[in-house]
Amino acid sequence: ADAHLDANLDCLSRGGRIVVIGEEGPITLDGGLPMAAKQADADLRFMSIVASADDQAAILERVGDRLADGTFSVEIDSIFGLDAVPEALDRLSVSGTLGKVVLDTTL
Repeated sequence: ADAHLDANLDCLSRGGRIVVIGEEGPITLDGGLPMAAKQADADLRFMSIVASADDQAAILERVGDRLADGTFSVEIDSIFGLDAVPEALDRLSVSGTLGKVVLDTTL
């Protein structure tokens, strides 16, 4: 997160949200300049996973197992190719989107 936070802030729009999950090191903000420059009403959240590296590996393995056997799934609303980014963004902006809007680089 820390390595990419400035770039993430640069592309954050008004009302946008950045969620950081499980950062290993310190996270620093450069004065919030990109957000302040846009006067964006943004949401920045941090969620810690307090676990050893072995515990984290076990957690990820369990998630992978559940994805593989179908007991845990990700709901996909729609899939777009990179040539349809504007349409994908439009899809995100309408109410009723249930699940992830995916950009597929192979389309």
